Amino acid sequence: MSAPTFVTERLDQFERSLPSIPARVFHLQRTLAGVACDRTAVVVNAISDSTRNLLETAKVSGRTVTGQARAAGDDLLGTARTGFKTVSGQAAAQGRKVASTATRTTTDLVDSAIDAVGDAPGSGTPYEQWTKADLVERARELGIEGRTGLNKKQLIAKLRAV
Repeated sequence: MSAPTFVTERLDQFERSLPSIPARVFHLQRTLAGVACDRTAVVVNAISDSTRNLLETAKVSGRTVTGQARAAGDDLLGTARTGFKTVSGQAAAQGRKVASTATRTTTDLVDSAIDAVGDAPGSGTPYEQWTKADLVERARELGIEGRTGLNKKQLIAKLRAV
C-alpha cells in the first residue's frame, strides 16, 4: 500500500470515529487542504514549466549568439585573409614593376656606356691608332686651342697633357 493511500484511509477512519459536527469540520479542513495542495501543485508545475521554457530559450539564445559570434569571427578572419592576400599581391606586383624598371634602366645605362665607349675614340684604343680627324674632334671636345694646326704627334701630346 502506498503512503498517500495509507494516509487517506487512516484519515477516513479517524473522520468516521468523530461525532457529526467535528467530523464535518474535519472533512472541511481535509477538503481545503486538498484544494490548497492541488493549487500549490498547479503553481509549482507552472513555475517548473516556465523555468524549463526560460532555460530552453536561454540555451537556444546562447547557441544563436555563439553561432553569430563565430560567423562574425569567421567573416572577420576571411576579410583579413583576403585583405592580406590583396596587399601582398599588390606589393609583389609593385616589387616586380620596380625590379623590371630598375633592370630596364640599368640595362639602358650600361648599353649607353657601352655605346659611348665602343663607338667613340677613347674606347681604350691608344691615341696612336686613332685617325687625325678623331684626334682633332677629341681635342675640340676638350677645348684645346690651335688643334687644327697640330700634327698627329702634337695632338696626342696635348690630349695626354689634359
